[in-house]
Amino acid sequence: MLNSRFVIACVVGLLGAASLQAWPIRTNHLTFNGAVSLPGVTLAAGTYTFQAGPLDSNPDIVRVLTRDGRKVLYQGFTTSVSRSSGNGPSIVFDEAPADQPMPTRVWYPAGSARGHQFRY
Repeated sequence: MLNSRFVIACVVGLLGAASLQAWPIRTNHLTFNGAVSLPGVTLAAGTYTFQAGPLDSNPDIVRVLTRDGRKVLYQGFTTSVSRSSGNGPSIVFDEAPADQPMPTRVWYPAGSARGHQFRY
């Protein structure tokens, strides 16, 4: 016969695990025609996978991977910011000298009213 405390502990454990799924993982594939930078890393022209809340983590953690997802190029905390308009994926850049990669300021995932401001 099952111990009632064991059954209650299992139910609580399952509810806790389900609550971890509350943050949706946002993923977009973004293509750049020139070099761009993120805090501590420069990305060459190409296509990259941007994820918010990877592996059911904090939704303010952003991870950038190669297009095929085999190599993590950047992972860091961001600050949540509101989107003024639009719903497609977009990037906001800061200015940079002509010979430097453009710093990425904010990534807005497709379909999200919130964006991720990178912390430099």
